[in-house]
This record gives sequence, C-alpha cells and structure tokens, in this order.
Amino acid sequence: MFRAFIVLAAAISVASATKSVSLSVSAPESVADVSRFEVVTTIANTGDETLKLLNDPRSALTSWATNTFDVSNADGVAPEFTGVIVRYIPEVAAKSEDENAFTVLAPGASVDVTHEVGNYYNFTRAGTGAFTFTPNNLFQHVNDDGTLTVIEANTSPALTKLTGQLSSSSFLSPSSLGGSNPDMRRNSALGKRASYRSNCSSSRQTTNNQALTASATLARNSVSHLQSNPSGSSLQTTWYGTFASSRYSVTLKSFQTLQTAPSGWTYDCSCTETQTYAYVYPSSYGVVYLCGLYWNVPTTGSGSRAE
Repeated sequence: MFRAFIVLAAAISVASATKSVSLSVSAPESVADVSRFEVVTTIANTGDETLKLLNDPRSALTSWATNTFDVSNADGVAPEFTGVIVRYIPEVAAKSEDENAFTVLAPGASVDVTHEVGNYYNFTRAGTGAFTFTPNNLFQHVNDDGTLTVIEANTSPALTKLTGQLSSSSFLSPSSLGGSNPDMRRNSALGKRASYRSNCSSSRQTTNNQALTASATLARNSVSHLQSNPSGSSLQTTWYGTFASSRYSVTLKSFQTLQTAPSGWTYDCSCTETQTYAYVYPSSYGVVYLCGLYWNVPTTGSGSRAE
C-alpha cells in the first residue's frame, strides 16, 4: 500500500509539473541616435520545473543580429532589417554536449540578454516616432529523452520613441555575429572560383571545397529528377507539398543555380559559434560566414555541410 501511495504521489507530481516562460523587453523611453540603441530581453521560468532551453540564434535567448523582433510604429510601418539569416537546426543542437548550447533555468530563475537592435534595424524609411518591439516568443525545451517541446512565452513588449539619427554608423559587435570580425561584414568579392578570407586556414578551405563539390552533385541530381518529372512526383510532394507549376519552376531554377553559384561565392571563417552552421546578410549576396558547427558535421548526409 505504501508503495502504491509513492507511485501515485509521483504520478500526481509529474502531472502537475508545468513548463511556463515569461518574456519581457526593456528599452529606453527615447533614443536620439540608434547607433547606441539596445534593448534587453528578460526570460524567466515561471513554471515549476527546471527548463533546458536551446540557445537558438533566432530567439530572444541570444544576442545574434537575427530578425528576433516584430518592430512597427502605430501605423504598422516597420524598419528595414539589415541583420543576418542563420542556418540552425534545433534537433542537432539538442544533441550537443556543449553546455553553451543551452540556457538552464530553475523555477523562478531568469536571464537577461542584450540586443543591439539599432545596428540591425534601419529606421530611415519608417521615420521618427514611437516603435513597439515585440520579441519572438517561442522557445524550445530539451526533454530528458532528447526530444523538443515548444514553449510559447507570455510576452511584454516595449515602446521607444526615436528621434534624430535613424540609421546606425556603427558595426555590429562580435557577440551579435557568433564571434565574427564586424569590420568584414559587408565586403563582397565574387569570382568564378570560391574565394576565402584570410581567417580561413588551408585545411578549412579544402574541407569547404569538398563540401561544394558534394553540394553541386546533390543539386545536379535534383535538377535531373525535376526535369524527369515535370508533372510532379512523390518526392516533390514530400518536400514541397501539393504540386503546382509555379512551385515547380521556382524549385527547378533554384537547384539549377545551386549547381554552380556556391563555387563562386566568398567564404569567411571567423564565426566561432558552435551550434550554428553559417549565416549570411540578405543584402550581401555571395558572402557566406561559416560557423563552428559547420566544421564538425559530415560532408554529406542529413545536416551535413553539403546540405
């Protein structure tokens, strides 16, 4: 009977455990020069069990210069996002043994993260006035079995009035770029062969060239499959949904481009963030910043360099 009571108590404890997060944004009331404009997100565990959250560079848990915020004025006008887009796979990060891949929060604990938003949102076209900063409120908790649970945080946005200088004259700091040298962020040098910044060792150049070769093969195989199945196939449906001629045309053109384009891009190896593959600036086509995780995955296969 005592044993049954213990089992019942444990079951009740598990059933009553909740995962809950609050997310608030702190910002100055007014800013005269966005070059020094920062906001702080506070992520708090408001539940009754310890959380192991992924430090996803697309979330409010990191300082990465990604499009983490929904920013707009009272008329719904948004600034131009000038930050970066990252390649990050949560399922891969969840298996990491690097403690820096996670933020662990006991019940009642919280963490503050600073975001230099003035350096990756350009308010010139949006103009002066009050802007609301609402952060991405989704977080991913790593369960004991390695699976992921998405938690939607209760969010409190911030309001800031902008006057004066509406575009930044400063570079992004290394913490916003996974350890990259900010002075090199916009340089572009396209050519017929892949080119490398001085921070890429000869061994890393060789590794990346091998991935480019494998990637071109994957692209050629994809083009061959698409051209052989102009009316669709089960494989196309699996990856892209119900067949549509417009979707087919876009997909074919994309893979045709990927057969050769990456071999003419410029690669930078200064990013050291260990859970991110790479990032790019949408406004700087052809420059790819390779990060720490990229060098620690296979050349081919799921989640690989070639992929």
